[in-house]
Amino acid sequence: MAESLHRGRVIQDRTGRTVMLAFNTTDPAGVFLGSICDPFLVGRSPEHPGIVPLSPSEGTPR
Repeated sequence: MAESLHRGRVIQDRTGRTVMLAFNTTDPAGVFLGSICDPFLVGRSPEHPGIVPLSPSEGTPR
């Protein structure tokens, strides 16, 4: 996932969840997209520095 995203921003969505939005740079075939990805949940983890993606159903680090 991370290799295909560029210039992300962490925001709070309308429901108050902390999510990340970023530009999709390429698809699996390497074709440039330039679109914005679907928001995905992020948070902090004691095992990993910085912000990590969270599982949508559990709110726990992936």
